[in-house]
Amino acid sequence: MVRLPQETIVILCIVRLLREPLFNYALSGYSGNHCSTMHGQVTSGKHCTTVHCQVTSGNHCTTVHGKFISGNHCTTVHGQVTSGNHCTTVHCQVSLGNHCTTVHGHVTSGNHCTTVHGQVTSGNHCNTVHCHVTSGNHCTTVHGQITSGNHCTSVHGQVTSGNHCTTVPGQITSGTIVLLCMVGFLREPLY
Repeated sequence: MVRLPQETIVILCIVRLLREPLFNYALSGYSGNHCSTMHGQVTSGKHCTTVHCQVTSGNHCTTVHGKFISGNHCTTVHGQVTSGNHCTTVHCQVSLGNHCTTVHGHVTSGNHCTTVHGQVTSGNHCNTVHCHVTSGNHCTTVHGQITSGNHCTSVHGQVTSGNHCTTVPGQITSGTIVLLCMVGFLREPLY
């Protein structure tokens, strides 16, 4: 076995970092104050881009499997580019307007939104998948029926309380059953 000097080991580690796609992406000449990452936390700034997505400029941007932040212009991973006050999410078509659509859901524009693998609901706000919950007047959940109320739950995310909530996958439930569903959420990987 050949022992290499410590300096040589450091150089080999640097070469491996240069082969990482995200590291190459960071060296691609992109400029801006902050940008968000995939499967990570969200950072806000003047300009942001995401992984496997087109470039957009604005005040904030969101990520996939991460916390949600809204801004003037945003795109997400594996999604199209959208403009407006809020943005769309992963594997979804483009929506324009004040609010956004969610993953694997139908497209809506304006002040209404849909959810993942569910029916269409209307309201002022909507929730997303693998993200924190945004409250609104009406929302549905993933693999569930439509529920109306002041708040709603999301898939693999934290639960928010309100007048009505559904579970994933399941029927409309409330009260203690919702707490049992929260235990089920804890068993699934969040990221």
